[in-house]
Amino acid sequence: MNENQSYLLPKSREITIGDLKMGGGHPVVVQSMANTNTLDLPSSLEQFKRIADAGSQLVRFTTQGMREVDALKAIINALPAQYKNIPVVADVHFRADVAIRAAEFCHKVRINPGNFAEDRSRLITLIEVCKKHNTALRIGVNHGSLSKKIMSEYGDTPEGMVESALEFLRICRDEHFHNVVVSLKSSNTILMIHAVRLLQKQITAENLSCPIHLGVTESGNGDEGRIKSVVGMAPLLSEGIGDTLRVSLTEPPENELPVARQITRLFKKPSALPYNPLGKLPWDPFHFNKRAAREVLGIGGQKPPVVISAEGVSAGPLPDIIAGKENNR
Repeated sequence: MNENQSYLLPKSREITIGDLKMGGGHPVVVQSMANTNTLDLPSSLEQFKRIADAGSQLVRFTTQGMREVDALKAIINALPAQYKNIPVVADVHFRADVAIRAAEFCHKVRINPGNFAEDRSRLITLIEVCKKHNTALRIGVNHGSLSKKIMSEYGDTPEGMVESALEFLRICRDEHFHNVVVSLKSSNTILMIHAVRLLQKQITAENLSCPIHLGVTESGNGDEGRIKSVVGMAPLLSEGIGDTLRVSLTEPPENELPVARQITRLFKKPSALPYNPLGKLPWDPFHFNKRAAREVLGIGGQKPPVVISAEGVSAGPLPDIIAGKENNR
């Protein structure tokens, strides 16, 4: 590829989550997750409204058991008319029967492959229910909760995270089910970035081009949580990777939305790059090796990064992200 050529980035498949379109040529979707007790109907409804009013395009609820499934159905039924078009997502970690039940009426169900790996027949049943009710499915891989099989073969690595997702995406393809989103999340931003890049490479190679959900787990709160979220998601968006994102702060969830919208505004997904991010590059996009540099005046070498500022000089858009401001520059 010469300097006058550009690499056209592959588009993900368009999927439907209730009335919401995701992937394809659609803008990046911003979302959040309630932190109320799902069984507390009044509190959950009020928080749903606050999250939606802050700009979330879909809202996820923790769904541990059948009581939470029933509560989630009550929440959906009790939503005022102006919120009915916002999809509700059931976040199911451990129980296949809970995911199957939730898929009967929720707009999307999120599962962790690590908890389904030993019972593939239950995944097939879940897919059939999702097909019947036009329910979307998120294959949500978390670093640190991989199955025993993946751990024994790959260890706790980006390659293991990718293979954990691919196993389930291949089953969905074989079952002719394509209303699927995938995510690889970690609190380690370096590992997360490299895992998602590798995932993009593999789903492109295998024609499994589903939307990718971006997120940094346990990012924290305040400046730390906001900066960590930008560090993890901005490089991927700038490479054209990612169709939806959540900024995970240990704060009221409505605080996540101004930050998420700023990230999508400032770090636009390009349609093409002047290089192939998945091809031959002068660096390795899938593994981290600190660049060697000669130390000069205490900077470089093995020294930590030095922060330099000047009074009266604007630091650009990052402070606005930290403050949650959305002014246009």
